[in-house]
Amino acid sequence: MAFRPGVRGLRLLWLGPWHSDEALFGRRAVNQAATQWSRGLLRGLDAAGCTIRVCTHCREQYWPGGELLPGRKADFDASYPVRAGRYLNVPLARDRSLRTLYRRLVREEIRAFRPDIVFGYNLASYHRAAVPLLAEAGIRWVPIILDQDDPAADGWTTFTCQSRGAAGLVFLSHWGYVNCPLSVPRLHLDGGVDRWRDEGGSEAGDRWVVYSGKYDDQYGGLDLLFEMFARVRTPGCRFILTGKDPKERLAVYLRQEPRAEYRGFLAEDALHALHLRASVFVNPRPPTVSDNRMTFPSKLLHYLAYGKPVVSTWTDGLSPEYREWLLVPQQPTAEGYAALIDRALTTEYGGERLQSQRDWVLRTRTWERQAERLLAWCGEMAIP
Repeated sequence: MAFRPGVRGLRLLWLGPWHSDEALFGRRAVNQAATQWSRGLLRGLDAAGCTIRVCTHCREQYWPGGELLPGRKADFDASYPVRAGRYLNVPLARDRSLRTLYRRLVREEIRAFRPDIVFGYNLASYHRAAVPLLAEAGIRWVPIILDQDDPAADGWTTFTCQSRGAAGLVFLSHWGYVNCPLSVPRLHLDGGVDRWRDEGGSEAGDRWVVYSGKYDDQYGGLDLLFEMFARVRTPGCRFILTGKDPKERLAVYLRQEPRAEYRGFLAEDALHALHLRASVFVNPRPPTVSDNRMTFPSKLLHYLAYGKPVVSTWTDGLSPEYREWLLVPQQPTAEGYAALIDRALTTEYGGERLQSQRDWVLRTRTWERQAERLLAWCGEMAIP
């Protein structure tokens, strides 16, 4: 079939994360951002009329820290038909086992489902192992590049090899979208939200600075985060942290900052309630880490949907559109970020700016809108 802009009824196979809430809460290696991003996109495509099936595996730490053969039925979201399997979760053997697994899973899906197109999460070697099967069947593969090592380090050579056979490329990173030297069709699609989440602001008296995300002293900006906090001067403010801390890095930092509180990994309802009470959100991802040019911090859209100020670093992966909505200091120093946090804590945020932010989010960044853009792009490529 030929896809046209706005086409409905697309048969879509997803190769990527599809974990259940049980796995999300019970397994350290299951990433919240990857899970939520995947759910958002597939639900948007579902709403656009696509028929969706999934090939996946359960993320797990290497044995003996994790299971030797991970992947129970309860580890996977049951929203769509899932074809999954177990793999040998030991160093050296894991990648080979996963490649074998995905060749089998995709072969079975070609026979049973015959998808029109396959979307893959990143350029994983185990997904690429199934690409020859898709090519033989005349089915197009489109990888979605969520995060990747800096491709400029080797002049895009590794990236070019890894993406060989792709019918098109979808980039979350605006830098990657603009700078990719390949001639295949490409699309910039960074993320989405399910709805506008603001319900009227934080409760009176709250001066909560909230961060919900990864805790990594290099890529995630944990050092910078606490350097910011140390320089915030607003009386009575609190720093509320949520998310997974699998390497237990936070304890040392918390001892140095008595105003900071870690609440762990929260269920969706509890996280929503916390974010409603936030006064300011922060995103500390370091722009000096070159690999961050190939990422998009998906938490930013989630923050913006609450209609609160967001103090953020500026990394190359961000679209210029975000200049209007993020609070970014002229000088990227801990003092500069702290000054913006202080200003946001003591300045009313609302009126025309809030209405404009709401209009932008709903017009451009809902998952249904992003799914429509993706399908329209597929139609423009006229994939048979």
